[in-house]
Formats: sequence, C-alpha cells, structure tokens
Amino acid sequence: MAIQYLQEAKAAGLEVGAYFFSQAVSEEEAEEEALFACDIKKRSGVEMSLPLVYDPELIEGTRGRADDISSEQVSANAKAFRKAAAKALGCRTAIYANLYWEKNYFDAETLNDFEIWYAGYEDAPQTPYHFTWWQYTNEGKVPGIDGYTDLNLWLR
Repeated sequence: MAIQYLQEAKAAGLEVGAYFFSQAVSEEEAEEEALFACDIKKRSGVEMSLPLVYDPELIEGTRGRADDISSEQVSANAKAFRKAAAKALGCRTAIYANLYWEKNYFDAETLNDFEIWYAGYEDAPQTPYHFTWWQYTNEGKVPGIDGYTDLNLWLR
C-alpha cells in the first residue's frame, strides 16, 4: 500500500515523504530497514520532497522486540539508518520523537544532527530541541478520513 499511497499523494500535488516505524535492535537491522524503505520508494517512482523519517517507538499495549534497547543503541540505529538511506537514495533523513524519547532514548548530539518531527500534544511545544515539524494532535479530523488522524505543522 505504501507504493500506492506515495503515488497518489504525489498525483494529488502533496509534498511527499515517508517514515519507517522501527523495531531495530542493532545498527545492522536499522540499515536493513532503511534499505527496505528505500526499495519501496524506488519502486514507487516518486521523487520525495520531504525526508525519510526514522521512527523508533515502543509498541503500545504489547511487548515490542526493541523495548529494552539502550539509548546509546537507539542513537546508533538512527545514525546507521541515515547512512544507509543516504548511500542508497541520497535522500535526507529525519527523526520522529516526542519529549520522552528525546530525553530518554536519544543523545543530544544525535538530536542536534537530525531534522526532528516532534510529537507533542500540548498547547505549545515542550521540547528544548529544534524541530521542523510539529505533530500537535492525534485527534484531528480531515474530510475523507474516517475517525481521528494526526495533524502536523511544518515550520519553514
């Protein structure tokens, strides 16, 4: 479905990027995830104007395979993902994170070295780090989408 969605978004005139929900437990797995995402992008034939975003998360309500990796490993994985994506596509990458992840999983060097897609559902962003996109709600309503959806601001 990712290939179809990339193509349809581009055909609709939208700025196009993608994110990868990671469960990598090592740099090697993060590289494999990046190559998988790059392969999908290549097969879509879509030129992305937005980055490929690395999104490591815990899996809500269940046990994820990456739940116990260290903060050092999360940062190393992000760097490995970026390196593999840059080599495969020459595309830029970003990190998706909320304040909890910024504080507990990423080191400051990594956060300062990536564009950030910040998720925070407060009245104003609480992060001390720079960010390019702010996901300000997960309860948005958009015509054509049943139920709630995330809404974001792009700060340019």
